[in-house]
Amino acid sequence: MEALVTYEFAVGLAIGKILIGAALASRLFRSLVLASFAAGVIYTYVMRGVGGLLKIATLLQTDAMAHPKFGYGVAVGALTVAFVGFALRNGRSA
Repeated sequence: MEALVTYEFAVGLAIGKILIGAALASRLFRSLVLASFAAGVIYTYVMRGVGGLLKIATLLQTDAMAHPKFGYGVAVGALTVAFVGFALRNGRSA
């Protein structure tokens, strides 16, 4: 229960809800996000090589482990929006 009252969890919850909500609502948003991630990976590979990609992956993993409550918040936010979106889609077809 203490995880629900931290600032990190609240911020993660908001970010998860925004990202998943936008992804469910807009095909354009999904396309832009995927294109941005792909461009970032390609740019990093071209400029830094495989070592740069591994360094970024290690940095992200280290940062995620340093703030686990933020990750829990993102996961809960994403699941909440996904569940509500799924429920609304099934409700419309009935």
